[in-house]
Amino acid sequence: KYLTSGYFSYFYPVKNPPGKCHHGYLCYFPGNNSKYCEGIRKDGLHFSHGHLHQEAASVAYKATVKVLNELWSSTSTNAFGRFLGLTNAFSLVFVIDNSNRLQFLVDMIEVVTAKLVDLVTDLPNKPTNYIVSPFNGSHWGPLHVVTNISDFLDAIGALNEDELQQSSDHYYDALNEALKFCESESM
Repeated sequence: KYLTSGYFSYFYPVKNPPGKCHHGYLCYFPGNNSKYCEGIRKDGLHFSHGHLHQEAASVAYKATVKVLNELWSSTSTNAFGRFLGLTNAFSLVFVIDNSNRLQFLVDMIEVVTAKLVDLVTDLPNKPTNYIVSPFNGSHWGPLHVVTNISDFLDAIGALNEDELQQSSDHYYDALNEALKFCESESM
């Protein structure tokens, strides 16, 4: 058995997609086109087939649960939670000024970052991704969005290799770019 939903359109003539039945209308189509008004309309108890509403709602509910369970079993719990918007996912985000006036801090940032990553990896819910968004006087980026901790630490380590500038005018650009890719509950 296949469960299909009825098709509804405000435009005449009604052209149902393959496998769809007519939804059932109050008939306002001209001439003898009442065939476009046929169908089962059970959206509520007061419609012509309303006595079937509870049964139809039950079938639709069970079909929805079945599809969602199949989707859940075919993926991870975290991915399924993100799909539903029910997750504790977060990103670990660093927006770092790598201008030459702060170069002495970059080495310290590597040490602090490594310790913070160690703390985060012990959490029951680990970050979904890790983001490094460097900036300086001439530009921001490149943005690094990774899911692997070692790639994240490599991106932090590569900050020393950038061509350094004098000022840090692009903080908001770098922050905005990082926010586009991070989860809503991020640090």
